[in-house]
Amino acid sequence: MVIKVSGNDSDFFKKHLEELQKVAGRTIEISPDTAPISGGLLAYNSDKRVLMDLSFDSMLRTVEPRVRKMVAEKVFQESTVQ
Repeated sequence: MVIKVSGNDSDFFKKHLEELQKVAGRTIEISPDTAPISGGLLAYNSDKRVLMDLSFDSMLRTVEPRVRKMVAEKVFQESTVQ
């Protein structure tokens, strides 16, 4: 498995590569090419197809509708109390 990380996260992933490989149960190579993401990682198989998008951006898009709803409920709840 090959992972791409943002330039800002490269040192972190290099430092924790052995631990990450134990958790994943496989050999992981960090690509010298950085990913255009805010944080997290993109995992590829040998064919260079994305296996998993575990980027911060992707996770944020996943929870955004729920967070928007929670914020709106809180804001409108407080504005009706005043």
